[in-house]
Amino acid sequence: MKKKLALIAIAFVILIGTVDGTFAYFNGQNDFVSDDYRASITQTFMPPTNWTPGTVTPVDIKVTNQSLVDMNVRARYTEKWVANDGSILSGVRDNEQVALIEFGENWQLADDGYYYYTKTLNSGKNSEPFINTVTFNPNFELENTDMKCETIKTDGKIEVNCDSLDSGYAGATYTLEVIIETKQA
Repeated sequence: MKKKLALIAIAFVILIGTVDGTFAYFNGQNDFVSDDYRASITQTFMPPTNWTPGTVTPVDIKVTNQSLVDMNVRARYTEKWVANDGSILSGVRDNEQVALIEFGENWQLADDGYYYYTKTLNSGKNSEPFINTVTFNPNFELENTDMKCETIKTDGKIEVNCDSLDSGYAGATYTLEVIIETKQA
């Protein structure tokens, strides 16, 4: 009987030691620190001083992945034409866009209105440009709604002087705003 009690006591001590050891094992503090998630946008653009129909302006907008994780990228843009008098112009004349945008090769327009970069942007890498050029539509001609012209006849000569109206595309400001979004791949 003494042996049985001693054996039960030893089993009880082993059981308590195991349970106590298990609790001690799970009582430790474990800190996890995530890596920074960073992307930057770089743009090379030199605004033209005399943007007229047919003028092609290079634009280079890229995303740089500055994190250790790969990312997916999407972009969208808005454009706005504002006449000298502050009125908003439509940006479309005779069913043609006044400003023509050439997008980068690996950017694809989706149904949600965003352009998706078709490649995963790896850590430390740059995307290909989102927009390559913006062109003032060469088919676009400034019209009477854009200018006021005066014809002067003197000494058998005809002279036509034209000035921009404040409400037309001549002298207007075109603004192209680009929004880039990223998420972890």
